[in-house]
Amino acid sequence: MAQFKTSIVIHRPVETVFTLVSNYQNSPLWVTGALEHRKMSPGPIGVGTVIRTVGHFMGQRVETTRTVSAYEPNARYAFRSEYRQVPFTITLVFEPLRNGTQLTATVEGEPAGLYKAAMPLILSLIRQQLEGDLRRLKKLLEESPAGKP
Repeated sequence: MAQFKTSIVIHRPVETVFTLVSNYQNSPLWVTGALEHRKMSPGPIGVGTVIRTVGHFMGQRVETTRTVSAYEPNARYAFRSEYRQVPFTITLVFEPLRNGTQLTATVEGEPAGLYKAAMPLILSLIRQQLEGDLRRLKKLLEESPAGKP
């Protein structure tokens, strides 16, 4: 299993950061290449919620299905996504700080077939994109007057 972690401090309350990040409709505001996110299952967001996503990655149109695997308001949000033969899980942990929120993202993946040999490159590209997305999220939240887009 391949894995990496990255973290950022956002100078906004944990509730503000969690609310924006866990709302799939906000993804195009801060996630590179995000075009569309649509909830496919009934009810509020929680463990088991299925979200269909459409976006661009590495110059290709990517359509995936995400399943929420952890949902603890203001603390933890995770989802499992599968694209071709590269299933991965992203876990986001929100820790309150005196002056904001530490957001830590852990990405874990176990590719199959030909993708297994390319995993170091794929993880490197995912890491670059995720770190850029976290910087965009920080800027979006810190530069808006009330911490809301």
